[in-house]
Amino acid sequence: MLKLLPAVILNTVLFYKYANTVSEQMSSGVNRLKDLAVGLGDEISAQNDQLDRVAPKVERADTKIRDQNRQMRHILGK
Repeated sequence: MLKLLPAVILNTVLFYKYANTVSEQMSSGVNRLKDLAVGLGDEISAQNDQLDRVAPKVERADTKIRDQNRQMRHILGK
């Protein structure tokens, strides 16, 4: 039984080293995902700002096109 004790201790130490390595890799991966998510959030915010600036112009253009289409149908008698 005493001869097995060093082997058990060695296996336990190796297991914890391996578990620690895996834990560090997972932590690194999660941090990378967090950084990507923050970057994506920033990009979405920037694009939302751009859409807010463009939306009124698009609405005016849409209204103008609808009015012109109505005028053309009237002119063409359709």
